Formats: sequence, structure tokens, C-alpha cells
Amino acid sequence: MKSTWSEPAAPGARAAALSGGLQGRWRRWLNRRIPRASTVTLDQRRIFIFPSATGFFFFLCLLVMLIAAINYQNNMSYALTFLLANLFVVAVLHSYANLSGLTLTALGADDAFPHQRTAFRLRLRCSNRRGHHALRIGWPAGTARKDCVSRVCTPWVCCAAGPGWT
Repeated sequence: MKSTWSEPAAPGARAAALSGGLQGRWRRWLNRRIPRASTVTLDQRRIFIFPSATGFFFFLCLLVMLIAAINYQNNMSYALTFLLANLFVVAVLHSYANLSGLTLTALGADDAFPHQRTAFRLRLRCSNRRGHHALRIGWPAGTARKDCVSRVCTPWVCCAAGPGWT
């Protein structure tokens, strides 16, 4: 007789299923919030600034510095910790101000088969007077990157190796 109870899943399989579910939920929420379009102007609804691994390490260092400042009751340690935390907040605000108002236009893509590298042509246009500085655009799996430091960026070709952009 066949049992109706399922075999226990491997520990890694459950974590992978949970992260896949969260990733799917995030993608659905993002698709509802920001519908797909061929021309996108970045504003407060379309800019998400997340810290990198280095940023999280910086947060960890700030936490250790704060605990040390509390432990030793040293006012200069407090001042340095809060100064560096405020510097992090200002850097995030400057990153947002640099990206805000940038218009990306998809000009087209070359034909390709699944899992074949293809080129995407993008145009970046500045919609404010101060310009956008030190922009770096690329795909995680792609090798081509462009540093855009001028006020007007010319059409750009990027090669991506994925099965498509979703």
C-alpha cells in the first residue's frame, strides 16, 4: 500500500522553495507597481537603492562602533559613529538625486536564440539641467559596461547572455 505521507524534503530544498516564492512575490509586486514600457523616466516610484555587501559591512562596522561607544561612554566615539551614519544617508540621497530624472529608451535588440548573447540598444537622456554623473550600466551576466559622465549619453549597445529579460 502506498503511503499518503510525503518524504521529508532536504533542508536546502525548503530554503530554495521559500526564496523562490519570495522572489516570485517580489516580481509580481514590482510588475504591478511599475508596468513595462519602452521609455522610462526614473522618479521616486522607479528608483530602489539597496546597499551592497560593502554597505552591509559598513552597517555592521557602525553597529560595532556604536556598541563600543556605549560600552566605553566615549563622546568622541558617539560623534564619529553618528557622523559616519549621516554620511551614509547623505550618500544614498545623492545617489537618488543623480538617478532622478534620467530617461532610458529601449531602441531595439538584435535577433537571438535562447541562451545566446544578444545586443540591446539603449538611449540615456538627461531631463534636468545639472546632468547625471558617474553612471555605470550593465547586466550582471554581461561583460559590456558603459560609464556615462556627460550630460548627453549616446545610444549604447550592451550584450546580455540570458534567455531574455524578465
